Formats: sequence, structure tokens, C-alpha cells
Amino acid sequence: MRSAPPPPQTPRCDQTAVWQALQQHFQRNGQYFDVRQALRSDAGRFARMALQAPGIRADFSRNWLDEATCALHRI
Repeated sequence: MRSAPPPPQTPRCDQTAVWQALQQHFQRNGQYFDVRQALRSDAGRFARMALQAPGIRADFSRNWLDEATCALHRI
């Protein structure tokens, strides 16, 4: 009986380029982000920041996210 190959080694998430980019984005923008203000000033926020799949809908509009953060997350 052959043994299964070892699982692929994946780097820790905090060791990736995406993590570093998210940290830099937070330091430049995120610490000053106000969700309440974003909701008040952007009528299209919910439509742009909601994802839908069969049987489920995810509303990211009330989270500390903006379009740049979503792009970094590839959401």
C-alpha cells in the first residue's frame, strides 16, 4: 500500500504579500474609516458590497471594508 503524498506546504497568512498589502492599506486608510459615515454618504454601498450565491447572501456593507480592501481580499 502506498502512502498518500504529504499535503502541500502553505505559508502562514501573515507571511504573504496580500497580508502585507492589507496592513499597509489599514495603516494608510483603515484606522480612520468610519462605517457609519460610509453608509450615510454612499447610497450604492450595499449594492456594491453584497455578494449572492444560491441560497445565501453576504452583506459586507456594514463592515470596515472599502473597494480597495475588497480588491486586496479578492472579494
